Amino acid sequence: MDIFEKAAQGQLEAYNNRDVDAFLEWYTEDVIAIDIDADKVLYKGKDEMRKIFIEKFKNIHLKCTLKNRMVLNRTIIDHEVIHYDETNDTFEAIAIYDVNETGLISTIRFTKGKL
Repeated sequence: MDIFEKAAQGQLEAYNNRDVDAFLEWYTEDVIAIDIDADKVLYKGKDEMRKIFIEKFKNIHLKCTLKNRMVLNRTIIDHEVIHYDETNDTFEAIAIYDVNETGLISTIRFTKGKL
């Protein structure tokens, strides 16, 4: 596993542990997250990201299962299933991670829905 894929895997593991500090270690200070479907920025920077994920990680049912991963140079594309409540209701997402030369994620682009 190269340093680029390691970033995607590391943030996934921290997400599933709901550890906001370990999760944010994998991102640049000026990270940008984009909703592809709405063509809008969801958040910019670790400070905004921290606020969002502190709240998300309060959900004890939150879990991400990786269905597939593609790696090409510094771009990682994950097909994920997100579990978010006790009924095991889920949605699927595609996350595209742009990883910089130091192994930190600088941009995330998301699309999600029910399949």
